[in-house]
Amino acid sequence: MESTNYTKQLTKKYVRAFNSRTLCFHGKGNQNLNALILSILLPLVPSPELLSQNYPLWVEQLKSSSPDLRINALQKLSELRQAETLSKMARLLSDSDSDVRFTAIRLIGRIQTEESANYLKANLEKEKDPYLASEIKRDIRSIEDTMKAAEKEKEKAAALAEEKAKKASSPKLEKKANSKSKANNPSPKK
Repeated sequence: MESTNYTKQLTKKYVRAFNSRTLCFHGKGNQNLNALILSILLPLVPSPELLSQNYPLWVEQLKSSSPDLRINALQKLSELRQAETLSKMARLLSDSDSDVRFTAIRLIGRIQTEESANYLKANLEKEKDPYLASEIKRDIRSIEDTMKAAEKEKEKAAALAEEKAKKASSPKLEKKANSKSKANNPSPKK
């Protein structure tokens, strides 16, 4: 069921993308051509269920002696976007290979959570390579900026909701106040 929804979402996304660009010289693109391209591309996009089936393999590859296998495992685990993968990925922030460390820094930085920022901060002082240390700092700043922006958006949304609630209740209060004042001060009859 989840795979079907995922596929439908991807299909809608790609249809919108293909229709918004002119693939042919006729109008907004040839619908048949778009459908053909989608039928070729969509099977290439793995579903989350397929990705998670290989989870134990990728966790084992994190312990491999080959840096290429460790990098591949990091990339695949980051695609899962699961909370428990972050701690496993963070272990490679102190890997002996700088390419593995760089990949771990880059992928953990993309997760954009407070937990990922904490892993990066904890590793910042341990990192001896100045280039990788600057990458860690950049990712930490990016995560903090994203979190601040999200907090500001929440505050704006809360203020907007509060304002709407006041506006919705204010006509009722005005009507009640007007009806009370009319009851207390009846207009003189002429």
